[in-house]
Amino acid sequence: MDVYARGVQRRQRAQQSANAALLDTGYGIGTSEYMRSRGGYGVTLECGQHRPGGGRGVAYRAIRQTLAVLGLTALALKPPASKFQVLRLEDVVDREHGDDRFAQPWKSFDPVVAGQVIGLRHDGREVKAPADGFVVFPNPGALPGNEWFYFAQKSARTIG
Repeated sequence: MDVYARGVQRRQRAQQSANAALLDTGYGIGTSEYMRSRGGYGVTLECGQHRPGGGRGVAYRAIRQTLAVLGLTALALKPPASKFQVLRLEDVVDREHGDDRFAQPWKSFDPVVAGQVIGLRHDGREVKAPADGFVVFPNPGALPGNEWFYFAQKSARTIG
C-alpha cells in the first residue's frame, strides 16, 4: 500500500485528480490489504485474463490448493511450481493528460530495462523505466489523474 499512498501524495500535491476518491489513501485498499491491516493474512493472486480456459482455471486450482494447505479439505497437495518470480510494486505512474500514450501495447508483467521508454506524455516528455523491472497493470484507457501503470521489480522475498 505504500506505493499507492505515494501516488496519492503526488496527486494531492498536484491536485490533478478531479475524482476525490483517488485522493484518499484508503481508496486502494482491497481485501488483502484490509485483512493485513487487521492483523490477518491476505494474499492476492493474479490469475490472468478472464477468458475461457484462462484465469478461471488458475483461480479454481489455487482455491483448492489453499483449502488443502489449510487442512480444510482432504485434497492431495500438488507440488509447487518449480519456477516462479516474486515481484514487488515499486511505484505507480498516473496518466497526466488524455493524449499521454504508451510507447507500445504493454501487457502486465512485460519486462523493461532501465531507461527504456514506457510512454510518452502529451508534451513529448518520455516516461522511462527507472531501473530494470516490469510494467504492471498498464491501462491505456486511464483517465487523466488516474493510475496509468505500476512499475515492479524482482523482490528479495522468498516463498517456501
